[in-house]
Amino acid sequence: MMTHRLLPALLVASVALGAPCIACAAETVTCPALFPLQTLQFGDAQGGWKAQPGERAPRLIGFGLYSGPPAQLAQLQETTVGKGQSIWKLAPPYEQGLWVQCVYADGALTLTRQLSVTSGVCSAPARLPRQGQPQPISIVCK
Repeated sequence: MMTHRLLPALLVASVALGAPCIACAAETVTCPALFPLQTLQFGDAQGGWKAQPGERAPRLIGFGLYSGPPAQLAQLQETTVGKGQSIWKLAPPYEQGLWVQCVYADGALTLTRQLSVTSGVCSAPARLPRQGQPQPISIVCK
């Protein structure tokens, strides 16, 4: 009984003292609302054609959480979806880590990023906004 009360007290004390707290680690990754066109590099195309980005950046159309690099197609399914939120209860081990993929231009462009967290719970909006100005989407893992 005493050890059950001691652990929360130690966690609070470590946070108060500024000590690193593994159990308190959290990470937020945000998919930009528009694909950053400055990241694209174009070379000369065949037949004298020149390639260049358009005037408007492609908007965010989707995102996903993956076990390993997204190219391996190991997308994690949400544990629950409700109240406008998708929730993933992480079940390690993830040998190649957890990754986020942001999808643009009907899948023609993607951004991928490895997360530092490998356990806990991640949440994100269940749906992308469909009307109005493009908006970023944040995935929060605790």
